[in-house]
Amino acid sequence: MARKVFISVLGASNYGECEYCKDNESFGRTRFIQVSTLRMLTKDGEWSHDRDAAYILLTDEAEKRNWIDDGQINLKTNEPIPGEGLRTCLKTLEREIGEDRFPAVIPVTSLPMGNNETEIWEIFETVFSKIEDCDELYFDITHGFRYLPMLILVLGNYAKFLKNTMVKSITYGNYEVSDRGEKPAPIIDLEPLSQMQEWTTAAADFLQNGYVDKMSDLTNGSIRLLQKDEATRSDDNKKLNTFVKTLKTFVDERLTCRGLDICSGKKLHEIKEQADRLGEVVIKPLEPILEKITEALPEPGSSENNCLDAAGWCYDNHLYQQAATILEEGEVTFFCERHGIRINDEEGRKLINSAFIIKFKNLPPSEWDVDPDKMEKLTELLNDPLLSQPAVYNAFNNISETRNDYNHAGFRSKRDPQKPENIKKNIAKVLQSFRATLPGHYEAKVRARRVLVNLSNHPSASWSEEQKAAAQKYGEIVDIPFPDVLPTWSENEIENQAQEIVDCVMDAYQESEVTVHVMGEMTLTYNIVSLFKSRGIRCVASTSERIVKENSNGEKISLFHFVAFRDY
Repeated sequence: MARKVFISVLGASNYGECEYCKDNESFGRTRFIQVSTLRMLTKDGEWSHDRDAAYILLTDEAEKRNWIDDGQINLKTNEPIPGEGLRTCLKTLEREIGEDRFPAVIPVTSLPMGNNETEIWEIFETVFSKIEDCDELYFDITHGFRYLPMLILVLGNYAKFLKNTMVKSITYGNYEVSDRGEKPAPIIDLEPLSQMQEWTTAAADFLQNGYVDKMSDLTNGSIRLLQKDEATRSDDNKKLNTFVKTLKTFVDERLTCRGLDICSGKKLHEIKEQADRLGEVVIKPLEPILEKITEALPEPGSSENNCLDAAGWCYDNHLYQQAATILEEGEVTFFCERHGIRINDEEGRKLINSAFIIKFKNLPPSEWDVDPDKMEKLTELLNDPLLSQPAVYNAFNNISETRNDYNHAGFRSKRDPQKPENIKKNIAKVLQSFRATLPGHYEAKVRARRVLVNLSNHPSASWSEEQKAAAQKYGEIVDIPFPDVLPTWSENEIENQAQEIVDCVMDAYQESEVTVHVMGEMTLTYNIVSLFKSRGIRCVASTSERIVKENSNGEKISLFHFVAFRDY
């Protein structure tokens, strides 16, 4: 069982006597608030002399004036004023309550006055040293000098963090309203101030880091208390509790990368609906937090948008591993739905990954590691104009590499581990790229800007209708004359010419899906095609059938009839 610890400051003033009460219940007439407060705290008999403690904090002057008997001085006569000190009063209260049910009273003496930072830190460290792990703390700040109430609030939260303590009450005896002891003085519980700090911390945990557990625990505890009391019991409390539970599930789905749930957007729909049905928020500190949460929630959408929103949320909350995982798997899911593959079909997802690898590495068919029965589906994927975009497959490769590096903690033999700042930059870059490329409007743009660069000495205007029709699937035709190649050119001159042509095409059509029709001198053609393919650009040649006709005069005429475009 946790130890109960009462901590109170005793000053040196000559305190007036009055009756202290709480919730219309009197806790005795006394000069010392500590007596009434301990009588109130121990009335249920849950305290133990062997386990629990009451620490009374004393400066030398307070010990002299108010801890021992007859310590006060008549300022006119300079003689002692007869009267029991707090030590005697607590002994009397101990006999009244019962020694076994009363905490051990421990004076903490010779505390400094706190006239400077050094003395304040000394007080802080002295009090903190009395606190043990998992203590239940009961603070009395009635006679706290100047800064002490603030020190107690900070100390309470400090101990919560380092020693897993719980602040059960922070009380203040309001002697000022007693009319010099003629009227009862209320004992006010200031523990809600400590609760407010907890709510603030919980709100920051969620809004800045995405952690909802603290807020969930606080809400559940508060609502449980409200529902126990008939006066505060309501359906609004139940709705609030349901909302926070759904929010926790929503967050947990992202923390644990539950892709199917994220894609469905079910919890997001539920949160939106529950937010609209929320009534009066009885837990006032939670009201502005709920407003911020509701404002920050995205609108539920397609699997693609739900995954991008989830990945963005994870990135914003520094959950980089989750962001990378959801981004990669979210893009695979997008192409699953696009090509009629069940999103939980493992073999289908592997096939999409293979398509990305083939596109990124520009692998020839001989290096495709795919079962023959899946070749038709793979071809369909490889011909997808969106998957064929460098911006898409480069981003996929980037996030795949980043995720692997992250998941393996950088322990990979073939690549150096990425630096932390590069991991974060890569995730942000891929997130931005996917947001720009996956929505439908980008695909329409891609289709509108598909280009067939005709790098040959046969302008497209002279092509047959069959060749023009076949070229339409590659997009708009742009003619670039194939340069003349002198027989005296060196290999270096051929390479330089090829590089110049490739750079020109890449610069002019960097946002388009480019296919290059290359027909010309063989060595330059070889260099041009090699450079384009190394950059993932498709190159084709035109094939034709030779038809020979003989005129009546015996002259033979050769005609070339276009048949098809063939990949290099």
